[in-house]
Amino acid sequence: MKTHAYLIISINTFGCFIEISYLFLYIIYAPREARIFTLKLILICNIGGLGLLILLVDLFIPKQHRVSTVGWVCAAYSLAVFASPLSVMRKVIRTKSVEYMPFLLSLSLTLNAVMWFFYGLLIEDKFIAMPNILGFLFGVAQMILYIMYHDSKKTDLPKLTSTKNQPTNETNLNEVAVVAVEVPDARAENVEGSVRPMKTLYLYEPNVKFLVGFLEA
Repeated sequence: MKTHAYLIISINTFGCFIEISYLFLYIIYAPREARIFTLKLILICNIGGLGLLILLVDLFIPKQHRVSTVGWVCAAYSLAVFASPLSVMRKVIRTKSVEYMPFLLSLSLTLNAVMWFFYGLLIEDKFIAMPNILGFLFGVAQMILYIMYHDSKKTDLPKLTSTKNQPTNETNLNEVAVVAVEVPDARAENVEGSVRPMKTLYLYEPNVKFLVGFLEA
């Protein structure tokens, strides 16, 4: 639809090839559930969404307005791409670790946004220039976070650790039997009398055998 756009077409063709390679490798090595979910997204968003966009533009948009219509759609997608690092930035702030946000990647994205902004400005194409303003701001924010936290000690997010016989966050506690066990009260060893005070412990069933064996040893 847009004439003399050889630079944009060639760069995005190469970008599509790289992204398809990433998806191909992910689908090969990802777990089965993640693989199925990714294939569904590709079918719905990439193939279905793109096909629907082409169909709607061809049927309902006059020819003289098609470039601007597709341009706004592309600008919206570009904004979504530039906003995607927000989740990573949030994780960096919470963990105080830049493990998931390499500096060189942030620097490359920032320089890329700057170059494309000036390119769009020089050719007077607002659909190229505008999204890259946001890309530049997010890139600068990422580098600032990297400078702030690259020497910080990592803080792990709270999570429950699992063992073979103990319930974890993936175990429904309502389904785990709780057993009441009476054991001698260690604090009452010096109490006079023939009857030694007892105390009741409430334990998950997998731990009862361990406790009984320990007391009998």
